[in-house]
Amino acid sequence: MANVIHLELITQHSTTWNNWRKENPTTIPDLSGADLTDANLNNLNLKGVNFKGANLSQANLAGANLSKANLSQANLTRVYANDADFSLGNLQDANLYGGYFSQADFSRACLSGVNLQEASCLEAYFISARLPYANLAKGNFNGAYFTEADLSHSNSIKASFIEADLTTTTVKGADFTNANLTGALVEDLQLDSLTVFDHVFCDSISFSAQTLVETPHQSPWTTESFKMLLNDKVVYGVDNQVQEKSLNHGRFEQGQNSLEQRLQSLVNSVSTNYHYAG
Repeated sequence: MANVIHLELITQHSTTWNNWRKENPTTIPDLSGADLTDANLNNLNLKGVNFKGANLSQANLAGANLSKANLSQANLTRVYANDADFSLGNLQDANLYGGYFSQADFSRACLSGVNLQEASCLEAYFISARLPYANLAKGNFNGAYFTEADLSHSNSIKASFIEADLTTTTVKGADFTNANLTGALVEDLQLDSLTVFDHVFCDSISFSAQTLVETPHQSPWTTESFKMLLNDKVVYGVDNQVQEKSLNHGRFEQGQNSLEQRLQSLVNSVSTNYHYAG
């Protein structure tokens, strides 16, 4: 149950809320179960707020700081949250259907069972995030960073991962049927016999941040053929640099500094003692 005072404060001017947070740094706002449909919360300091079970559908969260917030079971359908910071947050079983999360940061967040179906996550950060059993179907994850993320048993049917960074990403038991992995970086991708790549679209692929390889046959791929490409590059002549060319756009290399900065920021955040609200 939301705290009445906290609910009143957040519906006032953004300056009022942010000033109150500065003056009460040890207070964890309780907005659990609150109805904040269509609320304008852009650029607010929502760090650590308890939004468990809250309704934030169609809210404006652009640029908001939701780091370490508890959004478990919250409704965030069709929210506008570009550049928002959800790092280290708890979004377990949250509904993010159709939301806009371009360049948002979900690094090290708990997204177990989250619904990201048809969400737009262009160039979003999911570094070391946990997304087991997440629904990513028909989502746009083009250029997103999933470095060391856990996507085990996730549903990525018809999702787009064009030029996404899947370095050391765990996809055991995940379903990528009809997904688009063109230009994705798949260095040390962790898969198993249950991972499905049926009718995957992939006309080029990166086995390292320095090279882009045009795949040897036209899309779509079968699961068996795509796994052979991933697990036995020699079969497809990749080790012989068949049609290999440098990544002229340098997206993976350009993103390295940003990744390192975000990782350092996360390390600093983790060093601060904190427990989820609720």
